Amino acid sequence: MIFPNYSNKYSKHTYKNCVKFTILCIKHYLNVNYRQVCEIIELSSEIRRILRISKVLNYSTLQKFFKKLSTIYLPGFNEFILSHLLINAK
Repeated sequence: MIFPNYSNKYSKHTYKNCVKFTILCIKHYLNVNYRQVCEIIELSSEIRRILRISKVLNYSTLQKFFKKLSTIYLPGFNEFILSHLLINAK
């Protein structure tokens, strides 16, 4: 597991970190800002169903998660990817 379910044991436990990361990936893929991706999630009941969320998170939640991502989770994420890459020498 790359992410713990929640960043802090005292948080509200409303959205898991993997959900926030998935939404950040959607944001990057669609090349939109934080507010726009939240609007897209709000309009798409299918995405909310897949992510298993009943209400849409605030854009500031994504911004705060992104800041934590680079300092806390990114090194472990990079390590996970590199350990699972198969590099074939020619």
